[in-house]
Amino acid sequence: MGEVILTVGATMGIVLVSIIAPNAIQLLNKASWVKKTYKNYLGKDNDQKQKIIQSFYYLKRSGLITLTPKNENYVMEITDKGQRKIVEMNLRTLRIESPSKKWDGTWWMAIADIPTELRSQANLLRNKFKDLNIFTLQRSVWVYPFNPKKEIAFISALYGLERYITIFKATELEKEDEIKLRSYYRFLLKKYI
Repeated sequence: MGEVILTVGATMGIVLVSIIAPNAIQLLNKASWVKKTYKNYLGKDNDQKQKIIQSFYYLKRSGLITLTPKNENYVMEITDKGQRKIVEMNLRTLRIESPSKKWDGTWWMAIADIPTELRSQANLLRNKFKDLNIFTLQRSVWVYPFNPKKEIAFISALYGLERYITIFKATELEKEDEIKLRSYYRFLLKKYI
């Protein structure tokens, strides 16, 4: 529940909430993605209120938000630590969007020339690429069948590596590489060929 409140707060900026949380409940109930993702949290009103109040206090104790009294309500602001938590949550849930149209037969490649002094960031980048199912063609060359520019830009900026990575579209590959990639992505491509 705390992650939901943090995400809603990040989306809306500074939020005015009642500490007994009827406004927060209404706000959370209106967000359809919250209902889908956190449906077991959205029970009876009293249960909701209690969980939301506990979440606000947890976020405050953790230093992720500040709550400042304003009349009968509180103003919630996300701290720098809270902003970092949101970035971590975004990274953890990051996925490359599947296209709605047929695959055009081209491959998206990312190549990197990362200095050795940034090895730890490079390792984090490689691990996230692996998590996103981006194929490692060579140590510093990754390939994906659909446009991953937005996701790669986010990851590389997060690790301070954006100036060392180039992304481009390839229409022709060596036959062996093409076979390897088609085999690796066969289940994903089956839907789009």
